[in-house]
Amino acid sequence: MTAAEKNSLPEIADMQIDVGSSSRQETIEDFKIDTGCPIFVDVDCDYNERTGVFFGKDFDDRFGAAVMVNLLDELKGQETNFDVVCALSSQEEVGLRGAYVTARKIKPEVAIVLESCPADDTFEPEWLSQTGMKRGPMLRDMDTTFIPNPIFQQYVCDLADQNGIPYTRSVRTGGGQDGAAIYYENGAPTIVIGIPVRYEHSAYCFASYHDYKASLDLALALIRDLNQEKLASFKLG
Repeated sequence: MTAAEKNSLPEIADMQIDVGSSSRQETIEDFKIDTGCPIFVDVDCDYNERTGVFFGKDFDDRFGAAVMVNLLDELKGQETNFDVVCALSSQEEVGLRGAYVTARKIKPEVAIVLESCPADDTFEPEWLSQTGMKRGPMLRDMDTTFIPNPIFQQYVCDLADQNGIPYTRSVRTGGGQDGAAIYYENGAPTIVIGIPVRYEHSAYCFASYHDYKASLDLALALIRDLNQEKLASFKLG
């Protein structure tokens, strides 16, 4: 590569994948690959019981979806002060499109966004790092798309402290997430509970079960504690 090529990303149109075929016919008939076939990196998910760390791909947002499943299982047969509705959405990375549809369909009074967030503990000094593995979930006070209801945000932080649930708070100068679409659509107080993931937007991610469990515990504590009176106290203006 030239010096210029080393400092630039290739265009998708200039990229190639060699599967070992010698003709288009062989590619289609023998390899079963045709125009429009999806391509993905094949990585197994492993869990190290000694360190409590997962390794795998696409933790954003498989981890958030898994917490949601555990949340429903934990709440099975329990009375809650609100109807609990869970939803999965797509296309967050290209404009929060699915989250807008979700918000319009459900029209929530309050929203908990369960997602994965980039851990910065491998490339920021300790004093500057805002989230990292085994520190609990990240609660974001700001990113490029979102500033949460500050009263609700503080309520969630206080609730985590009361229950001994670890967390970090962050102000992000980049990135965005589905909470913005939900909050903007109808103003429902929204909290974003982010599970720290190293190398998040790659096929090789690390994440801690400690943070996963803390995220689940915080979402459960919030659902069990919240009532209409407390919800009314979050109104601004």
